[in-house]
Amino acid sequence: MNRNYIFMLAVTGLLAGFRSVGKDSVALSSFGSRDCQIVLPDSTPNPAALQHLKVGADMLSKALKETYGIDAPVLPESKCDTKKNSIFIGNTKTLRNRLGIDSSKYHDYSFIIAENGGDIFIAGEDKQRFGLLDTPDASIKTFILGSLKGSVYFAEKFLDVRFLYPGDIGVDYGAWRKVLGIPKNLKLEVSSPVKYGDSLFRGILYEYSNNHAGTGAIKNYGGHSHPVAVPAQKYAKDHPEYFMLRSGNRDSEWNHICISNPEVQELIYREMLKQLDAGADIVQLAQGDGYQQCECENCKKLFQVSDPGEKLWILHRDMALRLLKDRPGKKVIIISYGPTKSPPSTFNEFPPNVMIELCSYTEDSFKAWNKIKVPCGFTTYIYNWGYYNTVGLTPKRTPKFCAEQVRLFLKYNVQGVFRCDFGENFGLEGPSYYVYGKMFDDPNQSYEKLTDEFYRRAYHEAYIPMRTFHETLFKRLGAYSCLENKSCLPDDPRALLTMIYSPDILDILEKNLERAENSAVNPKVKKRIEFIRAEFTYVDNLARILHFYNAYRLNPTWNNFDQMAALIEKRNEFISQCYRDSK
Repeated sequence: MNRNYIFMLAVTGLLAGFRSVGKDSVALSSFGSRDCQIVLPDSTPNPAALQHLKVGADMLSKALKETYGIDAPVLPESKCDTKKNSIFIGNTKTLRNRLGIDSSKYHDYSFIIAENGGDIFIAGEDKQRFGLLDTPDASIKTFILGSLKGSVYFAEKFLDVRFLYPGDIGVDYGAWRKVLGIPKNLKLEVSSPVKYGDSLFRGILYEYSNNHAGTGAIKNYGGHSHPVAVPAQKYAKDHPEYFMLRSGNRDSEWNHICISNPEVQELIYREMLKQLDAGADIVQLAQGDGYQQCECENCKKLFQVSDPGEKLWILHRDMALRLLKDRPGKKVIIISYGPTKSPPSTFNEFPPNVMIELCSYTEDSFKAWNKIKVPCGFTTYIYNWGYYNTVGLTPKRTPKFCAEQVRLFLKYNVQGVFRCDFGENFGLEGPSYYVYGKMFDDPNQSYEKLTDEFYRRAYHEAYIPMRTFHETLFKRLGAYSCLENKSCLPDDPRALLTMIYSPDILDILEKNLERAENSAVNPKVKKRIEFIRAEFTYVDNLARILHFYNAYRLNPTWNNFDQMAALIEKRNEFISQCYRDSK
């Protein structure tokens, strides 16, 4: 069992025992019984890291006030009051001196939470992911912040905070209570379930809570390193031989390269070294998108195999072997995509420094890889979301789908996920996103309970109608995923969308959304329902246009045409308003 799950089960059992048999069963920390403070290091090697840690500290301060009525100002260590209870965040002097803990040993978003003498310590390694200290880039995505991950974990497990959506509107604080149940002498060391979780970045607390905090120590090119190593704009004029031969001519237009050229191979390898020497622990190695094989004689004869994908597998494996000698301890992640979709056939074992990034990740795909030894495991590049899917920008995935996919990934040693175009519908798909992130914490937990937790914490007094709203929607989206899994989706998106959003379903969704709007009192609940309304307006309008289009095809009357045209005008106005609102 993953080390992370062992510790999670331990703390879950401890807290469950406290709640069920009373506070005398577990000795509680005195933290919270008198004036408190939250303490940050006076400095960090990269000053920007301290800014990001303060976001977590401010959140904890607010959580203590909202849930327990405890005032806990955020202070640098040099200005803290040693007589007050404290939550020490990061690599503080007090952590080192009193507990003797070196936080730098907690890699890849792992962390420790400890209680000592009424004080709480939350610490992990906080660094710019490539170890740079003087870069002007303060973006959260350029950091690995174990202490921030620990702060979010502490807020969820001990302060009953939930991070449901990005931004403050998505943070739900626990119900008012008097006792702060932190066990005395608690010591939790938690390893992150994923070392790599990338997508469009939406918000620091949400991302860290939901296991997609960034690419970690991996240098990722978005899937394609060859064009970066051998860019056409730099080499095409003076070295046309670096690029593919097609129909008798060297062609650099799409930056496809001649992989048999020794100088090209050296440029690819030097790009790997450049990124690793800059501080990356792992570098991606990947052919260009829409890969086309060079037609020169040397490429045809390369490695004495005819398959373009096999040539790439052998080339990349040999580079990994070379890297093993030149940069021991560093790793390479080789993409399985396009011509390399299938595992290699001429060898069955990669060097010990290799990970594989899968772009095909069904159960059958993983089973095919069972025949190949991949020492460092897998990452995946997933296409669950994105306008390129058959249903366009409308919702796509259910909590069940998300839970099952995460379980599959963890079963086959997937250590990171790139979520392509994740986050298109935070309103309509919010419960699915929440389940996707949280299932990585414990794949054995009930996704149904997670989903219900989302409904209760996101909607409060509007829980019942919003639960009905989402469950009605997810039943239809489940049919979409089922058809997709069986490779029998209709090619025409109109047919699929009118199946999902039939008139009766639209009616149920609208009535329950109206009930929720009328029930909502909490300002955050109102705002959450407001953006669900905006997303549903788009979906509802699109579905109605398609239904009237079908009616017009069956009965081409002016009445049917006029109703369809009026809905199209509403659509145009709605989209225009979205752009006006975003200015």
